[in-house]
Amino acid sequence: MRPPIKTLSVIIPTHNSGASLVASAKAVVESARNLPGPIECEIIVVDDASSDDSVGKVTGVKILPMPKGGPHGPAKARNFGVKNSKGEIVAFIDSDVVVEPDTLTKMVETFDSRPDVDALFGSYDDDPASKNFVSQYKNLFHHFVHQNSQEESSSFWAGCGAIRRDIFERAGGFPETHHQPAIEDIELGYRLSSISAKTLLRKDLTVKHLKKWDLYSLLKTDIFSRGIPWTLLLMETRAAPGNPGMKHANQISMVLILMMILAALVSFTSPMALILLAPFAAIFLYLNWGLYQFFGTKKDLNLQTGNRISVALVYLMLMTLVYVKPHPWILASTVTMLGFFIYLNLGLYEFFMQKRGVWFLTRAIPLHILYYTYNGVCFLAGAIIHLAHHPTSNGENASA
Repeated sequence: MRPPIKTLSVIIPTHNSGASLVASAKAVVESARNLPGPIECEIIVVDDASSDDSVGKVTGVKILPMPKGGPHGPAKARNFGVKNSKGEIVAFIDSDVVVEPDTLTKMVETFDSRPDVDALFGSYDDDPASKNFVSQYKNLFHHFVHQNSQEESSSFWAGCGAIRRDIFERAGGFPETHHQPAIEDIELGYRLSSISAKTLLRKDLTVKHLKKWDLYSLLKTDIFSRGIPWTLLLMETRAAPGNPGMKHANQISMVLILMMILAALVSFTSPMALILLAPFAAIFLYLNWGLYQFFGTKKDLNLQTGNRISVALVYLMLMTLVYVKPHPWILASTVTMLGFFIYLNLGLYEFFMQKRGVWFLTRAIPLHILYYTYNGVCFLAGAIIHLAHHPTSNGENASA
């Protein structure tokens, strides 16, 4: 049995967060006041080279400036905050997140009542602060995914999460290779999983997101800060078979990807080129089957079977739509695939309908299809980058 929690440190990294930081810090201070009496709580705002006046407007917290030369990114800021803190539990709150009055109490109670739990995180609530369509879609989608995922996770979320200090240090903290907000929290989750730490998704631990999204910021973040880096992370952390011959599989896979791209481009003028896609894809899947089995073992928030099938359906629909005019019967197959796609994602669409109505849903479905479209692009781009930079990585890992 672990002793009761006596100290808690809350780390809030910030870089030019403006009014969001003031609201976020104020909510954390109020939540700390509701902690049980014996628990000592310190709140540390890590200032990562802010040039605005937001940090000066925050009260009731310790301001910890990062070393000069920044901004260094939220991963390094969080690690710096932990090094300069003393809590048995280290909690992380983003500077654009507003916690509930009982958020910190729920964190401490979970660790006290569940000694087997090493880390935990929550989700955004279903009432985002920004009311424009893209912000509502993005945050409600995030809420739905978290609320419908397994409670035990191999991921982590630094928007509102907490970890036992000894476990955080044993995992090596956040990876400092990301100098912008990216997938550093997901990678920490994988590090925790690799040392057999137990991470709990506590679904009643909800917080309000203040960020305003538009289509450009959504696409830029999802593709360059999450999609491609996440693909690279999955490929680089996979449990590769101990077979030196796998280096040849990587090289062949690279050629197959290029051939599939070429066949897809040629198919726009010569539909018969589509016939080549099937054998190329089959060989590619066979060579990388170990990787896809690895994907299936991850208790991840966005790697469910339905997500992967949805990506495939979207691309099949896009290919068939090109040939609707010369082959009207393909329209029927396109409609069938769209129906199956909607069926796979019916829970999400029902949720959108319940929360925001028909007009919201009619706009959300095309944006959701776009989401799976650029997910496929991210996977392809990530695979090309990985195979180009690590053509013999599997063999080297096997012999290490």
